[in-house]
Amino acid sequence: MINKIFKYSSCDIVVKYVLDDLKATLNHTNMTSRTSDMLAKEFELFEKMKPQEQCTCYHIIFSIDSRDSENPLGQCNQHLSEYDYYQLARRYLEQMGFLSGDGMHKSQYVMALTQNVDEQDVHIVVSRVRMDGTVVSNYLEEQRNEFVVNRLNNEFDMQDLTHTY
Repeated sequence: MINKIFKYSSCDIVVKYVLDDLKATLNHTNMTSRTSDMLAKEFELFEKMKPQEQCTCYHIIFSIDSRDSENPLGQCNQHLSEYDYYQLARRYLEQMGFLSGDGMHKSQYVMALTQNVDEQDVHIVVSRVRMDGTVVSNYLEEQRNEFVVNRLNNEFDMQDLTHTY
């Protein structure tokens, strides 16, 4: 499993890119909207609570190589169900502090899936600004990310390929 994180100043463009340009399938969200335009507006409402934050949006990608052993590019053959992808994303967000606590002490997020011949990807668009106005800490986030991804690789019995921050 490969993990990549991209940081942005706003989630509106990112959610439109994932759902419209990549044509990803919306798998799960804790938001009320279901279209990219409306999700973008929901993200924007909470981002406005912390205008001083330069980086309010993370686009996190988990890529799982699903090639057949017959494929000359390698012998990976890892697959997850949509439910397992949801569990993977949920555990990642919880352990990174985006979904800690109850009620409004959570960040807005969208999880969407893409799949092509060689790999499956789960895209998570998540706001650092929680619904209660607090901000998810970015202190030692690279180290926390590596720790959490290693834990999830073990938990889901995935091949640890690399993480890119």
